[in-house]
Amino acid sequence: MKRVTVTLLVFSIVFFGASILQAGKPDKYTVNGGGQGPVGFCADFEVWEDVTWKAVVKDFYNKDGEFVREQIHWTVEGVVFNYDDPEYFLPYKNSVYNETFDAETGEDKIAGLWALITVPGYGSIFMDVGLIIFDADFNIIFEAGKHQWWYANVDALCEHLAP
Repeated sequence: MKRVTVTLLVFSIVFFGASILQAGKPDKYTVNGGGQGPVGFCADFEVWEDVTWKAVVKDFYNKDGEFVREQIHWTVEGVVFNYDDPEYFLPYKNSVYNETFDAETGEDKIAGLWALITVPGYGSIFMDVGLIIFDADFNIIFEAGKHQWWYANVDALCEHLAP
């Protein structure tokens, strides 16, 4: 009988004690959007992108109700194009990645497939995939994977988007 009582007591303390310390459920919402913007510069023209995206966002709070982190699941699709001759374009493969922002440290982590651009019959010419972590000032502090996007390696894009 003592064993059952002690087990129930320990279970109750762990279960109810943990629930007191836990924060409430995260806020969850979805945001859709899109737009155009510059990606890089070629010798004779600019490379722009035209994208649409969906972000499923979860905002987490501590037991005092203070914001502590945000997790975003991104889905992005679109094209990159020659700004001067938009008929020269390349489609994105669907990009899917997760982003986590830590409010205490200001770090922003992105993991997954950020960008993949292929040329039909040729293959992949531009890819950003893996993990990349930025500090609060948007400086890269860690990376693993292939990150052409962040280093503006647009040579292959320029070649395939030139008239």
